[in-house]
Amino acid sequence: MKRVSKCILWLSGSLTSFASISSNSAGYITDSGIHIIPIIETKIEHIDNVGRLSESESIESSTVSILKPGVVFLSNRNGNRYELAYRLSSGSYFNSMDDSFLDHFVISHNTIQINPRNSFQLNYELTKGHEERGTGLLAGDELSKIATEPVRYTIHNVDFGYSFGSKGAKGKIESGLKYLRKDHINYREINNNDLARYSTRYKDFEQLGGSLAFYYRLSHSTQLIAQLELFDKNYSLAEPENNQSQDSFNSFYYFGAEWDVTGKTTGRLRLGLQNKDYESSARKDFSGLSWKGDLDWRPVEHSTISIMTGMEAEDSAQDSTYLDRMNFSSQWQHFWLSYFYTRVGFSLSKEDYSESERKDKLNNIDVSVGYSETEDADISMGWRYEKNDSTLNSNTYSQNVWYLSASLAF
Repeated sequence: MKRVSKCILWLSGSLTSFASISSNSAGYITDSGIHIIPIIETKIEHIDNVGRLSESESIESSTVSILKPGVVFLSNRNGNRYELAYRLSSGSYFNSMDDSFLDHFVISHNTIQINPRNSFQLNYELTKGHEERGTGLLAGDELSKIATEPVRYTIHNVDFGYSFGSKGAKGKIESGLKYLRKDHINYREINNNDLARYSTRYKDFEQLGGSLAFYYRLSHSTQLIAQLELFDKNYSLAEPENNQSQDSFNSFYYFGAEWDVTGKTTGRLRLGLQNKDYESSARKDFSGLSWKGDLDWRPVEHSTISIMTGMEAEDSAQDSTYLDRMNFSSQWQHFWLSYFYTRVGFSLSKEDYSESERKDKLNNIDVSVGYSETEDADISMGWRYEKNDSTLNSNTYSQNVWYLSASLAF
């Protein structure tokens, strides 16, 4: 398969859409050598539980149309690679207009190759997005029912990296600096005494971090990894109920490996420890196991199995200090004929909330059939099922989604 632009993968919103679009096969090249690739995805969905409400509530269903146009600009000059992309995502709910949304995404990925051993990366991502009703800050029956629109937010993400080591060298060093800022746009002050603590202004934050990784090549296909990640997270406001600081310092210590065996099996696995230390002594710190892993296996050329897994303690959007999340996802895509394929996906997420009896178990199943005659066009239809089992009855729900989608790079 030809090289796929990271911007195209990012614009798709997932690694399953546009995953076969080559940065060399579609688009137009200007006289100055800039490669321009317009892309568009459209989708019709029918959702039987829009607000992710429990069975005890009056559940609302709706059909939604989603349109995602975008454009990618690519340039390769003197060994340097520049990528700039924009995507708009518009969703219109027929029976539940309050859930409609309009999101914007901008991304810039740039690699500057000083010489065969030294390179710099400068990346920027802007997200003006939303949280679907019944998720995140407004999860649970009580909050989902008072929602008059999705939670909207803005994220700025800046990433600067430096790499030392030539391709195929015995050793390689990668370092990075990262800055992330998230600001919420609406629900900043909920005028309900019982729910005021969920006002989104209490969840605005900025985060500054750094990373250092050393790669040691064992063989042509396998490298060992030792990695350190540090993040300092600062919230704009203290927790409203007790005025405790929500700020924390996170450190990750990983050891692992990555491999690429004759193009059939590629993967990366990192195991280690995470320490999450809160500024407030009244908050419970976390110290425990953490991991990140992904694997792509192609037993035959027309079949791909992908697996991703991870475990990490994260700040909770509701009440608890943090939640310990374990996630696992897998997907199998198989072309039965030259252009006809099926795709089956499964994901599991377990969340254990600190200082609380709350535990959530979220399952997702996604089954679809598709037709892709060229690398640049795809049409598919399928069914997606989501079920959350929680120790809180108000957070237990199930949701079915039937969809038809089409995507094109031209």
